[in-house]
Amino acid sequence: MSDKKEILGSLVDGKVVDFVTEVERIQQLELDARHKEQKSDVSQVKDMIKELEIRVAELEGAQNSVNLDDKYALTKAKLVRLMKEMGYYD
Repeated sequence: MSDKKEILGSLVDGKVVDFVTEVERIQQLELDARHKEQKSDVSQVKDMIKELEIRVAELEGAQNSVNLDDKYALTKAKLVRLMKEMGYYD
């Protein structure tokens, strides 16, 4: 690509070559700025994902502890069954 650019650059006026070179430099700067912005956005999204993963893990842990408490909770059906087993309820 640069060989072609040099060959074509020798065929046109120096002002045109300077203009094209400056346009390429500006485009590269803009591209670098967009790339930095996108990298920043990606890192923010990754941080949000990590926070959400932590929150989901906390909620799953809370759900598991609630389930354990419910497992041993005395409900009406369990009380009736226990009373039948002990002979207090027919």
